[in-house]
Amino acid sequence: MPGIIILAAGASTRMGGNPKQLIVYQGQTLLKRTLLAAMALSESPENPLPIVVVMGGNQEKIRPELTGLPVTTVHNPDWQTGMASSVRVGLSTLLNDAPETEAVLLLLTDQPHVSPDLLRQILALFNESGKGIVGCEYAGQVGVPALFSPRYFNELLNLTGDRGAKPVMMKHAYDCATILFAGGAVDLDTPEDVANFLKT
Repeated sequence: MPGIIILAAGASTRMGGNPKQLIVYQGQTLLKRTLLAAMALSESPENPLPIVVVMGGNQEKIRPELTGLPVTTVHNPDWQTGMASSVRVGLSTLLNDAPETEAVLLLLTDQPHVSPDLLRQILALFNESGKGIVGCEYAGQVGVPALFSPRYFNELLNLTGDRGAKPVMMKHAYDCATILFAGGAVDLDTPEDVANFLKT
């Protein structure tokens, strides 16, 4: 059984204080879109996959988006140190809640083209390839969404700095299968980025 971590702890400083997790695209906030895509992986509502949402800089603003949904929320007190701390907090929480977790899927909230179909492809490739990591390829690099087997949990729990799981993926490229995900290159860091994206 895979578990899912949604990293939503950033303060969106380049957005002028407006959380990019709450950008509305096709009638839903980016956070809600990501969460619904993750929830769609569950085989039934009665047996949902464990999902942890890591919050930080804007938790008071984004928490209402999660009201009534089957997720665990956790605050990362060290969110300002970078994404690595959110990965650590999310994975620690997930393994505490669901110690039987057989893999972990990492998701961001600023990739609007992530869909249930993409996530199902990642899970299928993970099961078929025998690789310990499945990532997405876009803009000449490999990144998230990405799925990791338990043999990489310790490395994820020891990440430091302002980078997420990419160092683990690069270090173990021989054990990493990839899916082409051109939409992953969309970058929503500034109001201009958002305005240009919403015009498309």
